[in-house]
Amino acid sequence: MIVYRTMNKNDIPSLMKLYSQMSGASSDFAVIDCQKIDEVWNNTKNSDIVYFVADNSGEIISTCYICIIPNITHNGRPIGYIENVITDERFRRQGIATKVLQMAIDYGKSKDCHKIVLLSGQTRTDAHLFYKSIGFDGDRKHGFVIS
Repeated sequence: MIVYRTMNKNDIPSLMKLYSQMSGASSDFAVIDCQKIDEVWNNTKNSDIVYFVADNSGEIISTCYICIIPNITHNGRPIGYIENVITDERFRRQGIATKVLQMAIDYGKSKDCHKIVLLSGQTRTDAHLFYKSIGFDGDRKHGFVIS
C-alpha cells in the first residue's frame, strides 16, 4: 500500500536510490557522504523546505520538495519553488507523482505563496505535458540556469 507523507531522515537511503534514476544523473549524482547528509538534512529543518514522498512499504517511489522563499514584493507573499520531481520508473503513469506534487502545491498554498515555480529539463517533453495537465503554465515565464 502506498502512503503519501512528508519525508523523514530515515528515508534518505531510499531517496538517494530513487534519485539515481533522474534523467542526466551521473554516476556520482546521488553520492553524498554521511556528514554532508546530516548537514543538508539539518538545514532543511531550519528552513521552510519540505520533502514529500510516496512510500511503498518502506521504499520511496516518488518525491519532490518545495522551498518557501520569503519575498518583499506581492505584499510580502512568498514564492514556492518545487524541485527534484521524480517517480520510480516501475511506478510511472499511475497518478502517484500527481498526488506527491499536489501535496507540495497545497503546502505552498497554505503558506500563501503568490506563485509556485517548477523548473524542468528542456528536453523532458513528456514531463512538461504532465506538469501542464496539473495546472503549471510552461509559457508564462522562462527560466535560466547557471551551473
